[in-house]
Amino acid sequence: MAVAGRILVALGLLLMAQQSLQLSTRHPLYSTIQRINENAAFSFIAIFGTSENNEKAFFESGYFVPSPYRPTLALAGRTIHIGSIGTANVLYATTGGSTINAAVLTQAVLDAFSVRLIINFGSAGAINNSISIGDVVVPKRVAFTGNFNWLKYRTMETRVRGQLKIGDYNTPEKGENYLEGLDVNRVDVHKPSSNSTKTAFWLLFDSDLLAIANDIEVDLAQCVDSTCLHGKPKLVTGRSASTADIYVDNYEYREHLFWEFKVSTVDTESAAILLAAKSNGVPSITIRGITNTAGKPSDDSSAYYLGSTNAVLVVRAFLEKLPIPYLAMPNF
Repeated sequence: MAVAGRILVALGLLLMAQQSLQLSTRHPLYSTIQRINENAAFSFIAIFGTSENNEKAFFESGYFVPSPYRPTLALAGRTIHIGSIGTANVLYATTGGSTINAAVLTQAVLDAFSVRLIINFGSAGAINNSISIGDVVVPKRVAFTGNFNWLKYRTMETRVRGQLKIGDYNTPEKGENYLEGLDVNRVDVHKPSSNSTKTAFWLLFDSDLLAIANDIEVDLAQCVDSTCLHGKPKLVTGRSASTADIYVDNYEYREHLFWEFKVSTVDTESAAILLAAKSNGVPSITIRGITNTAGKPSDDSSAYYLGSTNAVLVVRAFLEKLPIPYLAMPNF
């Protein structure tokens, strides 16, 4: 990239970071957070884990170095960890699961801190048979598949792609069902610089960040303690993902998601974090370690923790690949 191009990228990232500074001067943490932002040279990469296992794997990796100035901060009922990984200033927090918790955390951090990009890592269930426990998936897009209309009885004479007709799952044979079926909704996507909105089913992750993820070469762990996976885990990029406040442990629903939407993974946070990031003009990517095979038993289920461990390995490898405009040398 030419020097002029790098300067434009850096200025653009700085502008996005400044736009996220929305904390009221009357907020009790205003002065503290201002000093943290100043010490970080006005650049943070926000990393959000989604569970206690993710948090455990993140800190046990030893990659994260806490800030000697202010290592933690309580914000919106969450603990924000402040520090660095390599040359990147980093904020880490755990969402606690669910779409609403993920969205609330994301907006709280973007309102308080100067954030250049968001890395959302965590666990996911696989619904594509080519993906196994321990693999890591970096999807190109995600949909809210739990945002639906419950349809009136006998209104699905002609079924639209993506709809779930409950009578198709009657036993011992298909037929009518008073519960009729479900029709998935699109969501409103708000632009940060205007009052305009658009509706979309698929939410796209940042293409530049995905290009970086495509170049990652990382040796993923195959064993945890005395438990080993049957095969070597792999990094998979460019697939489609789904988000809903639903833990999918039903084989038929898993098959419905796969065949109707061609999604490879299910989780409860990715779309919520991405939607909040888009509304604030902040680039975002999700990195998901596979911890279960949704609705299907697996011989590797005892090694589920490897999904979290391997997701952290990919987060580290991703940070090492980031161009300088996304980074700033720590100034703690």
